[in-house]
Amino acid sequence: YNIYVMLAFSNIKAKIISTQVYWLILAFFSVRLLSFTLRDAVFLQGLVVISALIILIYLFNKNWHYALQFLLAEYLLGGVGHFFELTDMSLRTLLTIVFLILYFSYSLKHKELLQLPKKIVYSLSIFFVIIFAAALIGWQNHNPLPLIIQDLIPIIFIFLIFPLYHFWKNKNNKIFLARLLFVWLISSASWTLFNFILFTTDLAVLHQPYYNWLRDFALAKITASSIYFWRIVFPEQLLLVPVILIISTAWLKYKHNFYLVLLLLSGLIFSLNISRAYILGLLLGLLILKYKNSWRSWFKILILNILIIFSIFTIINIVSSQGADNGWGILGIKFRGITAPQTEVSSQSRMELLPPIVDMIKDAPILGQGLGQSVITDEINTRHFDWGWFEIWIKWGLAGLLFTLILLGFLMKRVFEQTKNQELYLGLLASVLAIMLINITTPAIFHIFGILYFITIVSWIYYHEQLV
Repeated sequence: YNIYVMLAFSNIKAKIISTQVYWLILAFFSVRLLSFTLRDAVFLQGLVVISALIILIYLFNKNWHYALQFLLAEYLLGGVGHFFELTDMSLRTLLTIVFLILYFSYSLKHKELLQLPKKIVYSLSIFFVIIFAAALIGWQNHNPLPLIIQDLIPIIFIFLIFPLYHFWKNKNNKIFLARLLFVWLISSASWTLFNFILFTTDLAVLHQPYYNWLRDFALAKITASSIYFWRIVFPEQLLLVPVILIISTAWLKYKHNFYLVLLLLSGLIFSLNISRAYILGLLLGLLILKYKNSWRSWFKILILNILIIFSIFTIINIVSSQGADNGWGILGIKFRGITAPQTEVSSQSRMELLPPIVDMIKDAPILGQGLGQSVITDEINTRHFDWGWFEIWIKWGLAGLLFTLILLGFLMKRVFEQTKNQELYLGLLASVLAIMLINITTPAIFHIFGILYFITIVSWIYYHEQLV
């Protein structure tokens, strides 16, 4: 059973659009409403976390597949995972740790659940040696222990490759994941537009309770690009470019209007994010889609994506300004920020981080500075490097950087080989290259969502290879 069969419209209509979708959409917004209501109630937040853990354990005892579905639902519907906390640990981290403990304990009786292809096992072994060394170097360099632990937390999610590899055996899991992605897209579009309306109409104001909740719990970036336009950026939007590329690939295959609806939803989110890194990543990914497609079909999907995003962006600006501004000046500033960083505040701030980052690389080009490292100067003190590849080099050393590139190279080779038989894999190849480009100025590869995306691809590719 191939999940890509579901990309045909007849199967989407029959399999994806169901009652479960409506319940998942309700869960998306209920989580946010409850989080905002309990933002100052630490005890009640703890009760929510404990309740979620009890549900996870109950589902695992029923069937571990149900527990993994519950966990994946939290990943895609729970934002960045900080809506609820218990003893300063996020719900997402606790759910993941408990699930992994249950899974590996259960696997002691069911040894087959620990089986992975040897290449994955060898790669994981080398990777964890590098991570251990980076943590040790960070400790020896007197980097703060809490920061070292924070850098280690995303690595925990890599262990999910074990259950994910066996996740694909169940047809219902594939259907559930397809529904979950559909819910994530339609809910995220509605949520992003909702927040845009709140801030443009002054119903929400900077540094007021609602804004503070968005900043502290959803880790959102709400910034005014003009007096009429607010950028609404959430960390989970890192998945947006890969989703657009996969939808575009499906349209190239099936040419059905359903995919135009999905592109409109993703275009709405993209037009309110309007990140330079995402724009460049999407353009690179769309260029990759030319492979195995006719010039005519490829040009249609290229122009279609650009037209959708540009049109939605323009319409939003015209409506919010009541016809006074089409927003094109914002786009001009964004693109000028690529070639002339000093003309745009965020680009200039990022460029100011480069000199101390380069100095740190020069100080320890081989071993790196270790985990827990921050960018610290007389004027700067931040954990946010903003330069993804440099951050990997500094924290993991040259070995970590090179090994990451080698792993991504092997992954692209595997995906490319699959495109010879199934052109829909081209969307996965384009998304990997897009994330690698985004990672230049946005730490994306070892962000939790980046890790989840890559281990999902790896588990999918290797599981289906064994079936051939």
